[in-house]
Amino acid sequence: MEITSNYWDFADSLILRKNGGVFAVFEVPSEVLVTIDKRGRERFKQTAFSAFSKLSVYGDFELHTIPIPIDLYERFELLRQDIDQDSGTAPLANLMMDSLQEKIEDEIEFLFEYKHYISIPLKSNNISPDLVSTLKDSMSFYKKETLKLLGLGELPPLNWYEDWQLKKNALKSALHQLRVREVEKTELEFLARLQFLRGQFYDKETEVDAIKNCIDNIDDTNIYFEDHKVLRLENKDDDNLVACFPIVDYPQNVSSIHLQEELQLLDFPVESIYKVAFSADKGVSSSKKKARNKRKNLGNVVAEIEEDGDIQRLEVLEAHQMLVDYQEKVESKEKMVEFLHFLVVTGDDEDEIEERYDILSKLIADLEGSLARGYADRLYLFYKGRFTELLDKKRESYVQYTSLEGFCQNMFFVTKEVGNKVGFPIGRIDNEIASWGGDFEAALQASNRLVFSNLLQANKMGIKDKITNNPHVAITGATGNGKSYLTKLLFTLNSFLKIKSVYIDPKAEMRSQYMKILKEYEEQNIYEEVQEYIKSIHFVTLDMKEDRNIGVLDPFAYIDEKTTLTEIASVLISTVLDKEDSKKLKSYLLENIDKVWDRKQNGETVGMLHLFKTFEEEKDEDVVRIGRYLSKMGENTLLKLCFSDGSNKSLQLDNKITIFEIAGLDMPKTSKYEDMTDTQLRSLAVMYGLTFFCADFGERDRTQETLLYVDEAWQILLTPVGRQLLARIKRTGRSFNNFLVLVTQSVKDVSTEDDGTGFGTVFAFSEDSETSSILEHLKIKEDDLSKAWVENQTMGQCIFSDVFGRRERITVDGTIYDSITPLYATVTTNLKSTG
Repeated sequence: MEITSNYWDFADSLILRKNGGVFAVFEVPSEVLVTIDKRGRERFKQTAFSAFSKLSVYGDFELHTIPIPIDLYERFELLRQDIDQDSGTAPLANLMMDSLQEKIEDEIEFLFEYKHYISIPLKSNNISPDLVSTLKDSMSFYKKETLKLLGLGELPPLNWYEDWQLKKNALKSALHQLRVREVEKTELEFLARLQFLRGQFYDKETEVDAIKNCIDNIDDTNIYFEDHKVLRLENKDDDNLVACFPIVDYPQNVSSIHLQEELQLLDFPVESIYKVAFSADKGVSSSKKKARNKRKNLGNVVAEIEEDGDIQRLEVLEAHQMLVDYQEKVESKEKMVEFLHFLVVTGDDEDEIEERYDILSKLIADLEGSLARGYADRLYLFYKGRFTELLDKKRESYVQYTSLEGFCQNMFFVTKEVGNKVGFPIGRIDNEIASWGGDFEAALQASNRLVFSNLLQANKMGIKDKITNNPHVAITGATGNGKSYLTKLLFTLNSFLKIKSVYIDPKAEMRSQYMKILKEYEEQNIYEEVQEYIKSIHFVTLDMKEDRNIGVLDPFAYIDEKTTLTEIASVLISTVLDKEDSKKLKSYLLENIDKVWDRKQNGETVGMLHLFKTFEEEKDEDVVRIGRYLSKMGENTLLKLCFSDGSNKSLQLDNKITIFEIAGLDMPKTSKYEDMTDTQLRSLAVMYGLTFFCADFGERDRTQETLLYVDEAWQILLTPVGRQLLARIKRTGRSFNNFLVLVTQSVKDVSTEDDGTGFGTVFAFSEDSETSSILEHLKIKEDDLSKAWVENQTMGQCIFSDVFGRRERITVDGTIYDSITPLYATVTTNLKSTG
């Protein structure tokens, strides 16, 4: 194997070697699998097996799993473009954006994602005769040497890649099950260069430009041994150590070894390289011949061991049994492979390299394999790790033998992921199934897989791999597990964007807490940006005792569409009447709404009280009685907010952020009307009115995104009327860019049969006795593993299901938002011993 570069030219997904060989290189996108999805893993291993089987005609292939640094700066700059710079939220938003990257990088030393590539040699006997001729006869040895002295070299044949397009396309089609993507020329050039930049800081554009200038710049790196142990890579801007560790033994039973998946859970980057060759079926070097000879040689040793009882040589017996199994598979026509597998790590010093070796060695030992330090072969393995360097079967030091099916047990091309690529960081994926015992900080520290959220991407077209455009969000779970914290964190972060946000706060807790923090920050003269943010919020407290609030939620005052007005007016009336009175009024209701509507169309100012007056004018005594009763409700109760003469149009939602609370609410705790007090029914009706008012606001301008948060939504969902109301909001939400965030205690609240719209995004916190319901709603098979996964959630953890169909257990992280976290405290006390 030469250590000089063999790359001659690149094209889209094609590499031309100086010896005339041509390789096709494809990126294999990661298959996102839920932590507990056993069936999904088995299915994908079969997918990989099927795809690899089609490569046997090519003889060899390579697999490269490469850690690529996540460019937080690029992601946050994209997000910054959607920040509303013309509002009072901008100073805090910009402060957050300026500090997020630094805070994350302080907490997570290595922030990266894995990309997977497969490289296949296109058959050498298909090389164009013209190309072969060019390679052999284009110039004499003297001419080549002269050009070298001048720093020049042979140019590749013009448009050489055109002869390989059909074969490349055929290969891509054969690998369609893996959804392979072509690698653009510049990206492929950079991947070749990246192997000489491992673990270093670099400017990608500069490196690509250098390769365009001269292809030999790919390996323009000083490489030398550090204390005869590790390689040091030295580039003009950086230097570091690199070590290649070969796997010398795989376990005898490779079933579900899932080595690649285990490697990707480590908190430091590990490059994994496989050089694979299909075993020949015939000839001296065939797998059958090799297995027979080795088995024969070991047979005599085994006989001696059995005769002498030499237990010290147990490994020989195991090796003999493995050869027996291997030979049986060969004879049964199974596809067999030979492969070299080694891991590449980087470090700043030898201690760091050794520490990573120890971690990797233990991991592989736990899987019943073994990892060598490979001091003598580190330079060889380093250069062997380049693309297009195939397995050298003559160098058998670390070559493994197995069936193709066994090879696929490594679990290639998988990852864990949930959330958006571009968004605000809200937590980290939890890699565990066991419980953290309430220590959410330990869960955060144990993971380097960030979770980003951008609720506004849900209904946008053109976002790759999205399976739903449903914009609505459900946040469910018992009180005290972090549901309220996450809701308010999402509320704050998304309010930075170019949207309008409305929050319905039935518990009336946000205003007092925000004002408390504002006062503290003002007195301490700290966090001026947070102060300005709080001041930008329009807090609205609807109090029936204040005349300015009378009738602000009267549907005749703000609704200009007949069907919509009829719907909400009917909802308000039916909520405060018992079943008998509702039935008696039914035949008169729609007709009288029409009458009052016509008056409104003629320019008259009308309200719900005018509707009740029409009931009083009917001949039916029961209808007259009902009309008088409803009119009284509009004079002396909380319903004054909804029942009026229609003249109060003062309630506007022109502010960027509005938080509503209603004074004197007494929401019901039961779904049975007969168990609700009159006060609770009236409170329910007012909540319906407010929710509908906010939803109507969100539908007035299709071009303006709005986020409507309905907290304690279970209270509205208690009744069929409430469920019908929220279902209507959800149905119209997508087309009007109106996003509903529903916050409730039970996942059953969002799984109603009478609403087929569902939720595109779900955050499910733990709730006693609801494990089965959570798994069913998230379409996860219920078994002991999945039940433990849900039930072992600790405080601050939830199951996150996103618009891409991915689901993971995450730990919500508010530690990087320390200046705003106090806003979300909802428990107050005067006790001094609670700290």
